[in-house]
Amino acid sequence: MPRIVRALVFAASATLLLSHAPAQAGGKEIFLSKGCNTCHSVPTGKVQRLIASEKAPDLVNLAERYTALELTALLRQELKIDGKEVHKRQFKGDAELLAQMVDWLLAQTDDRFKGAKRAEAP
Repeated sequence: MPRIVRALVFAASATLLLSHAPAQAGGKEIFLSKGCNTCHSVPTGKVQRLIASEKAPDLVNLAERYTALELTALLRQELKIDGKEVHKRQFKGDAELLAQMVDWLLAQTDDRFKGAKRAEAP
């Protein structure tokens, strides 16, 4: 098979695979790669916290409490609530990675977790 044909087949295959990828798949991977699941779980994203005794909240239904700008500021430790930092660790990474993760987190909603103390943001 000529090189140009192989290149076209490869490009078409890659485009097809990427077009079927979940729109927010990157956010979960960023969440995991940054170690956020050490303290937090995201039941709707099938993410369990690694330290069972950790008292950090489950991150479901955050969109009920925060906008993307507010959540981004909390994770950067730029926003305080009642004069206190809400998040223990500052997000380390560029703005695009943080935006992808925030979008994924805000999309994690489930009516079964509404009003549950562990499901609310701190």
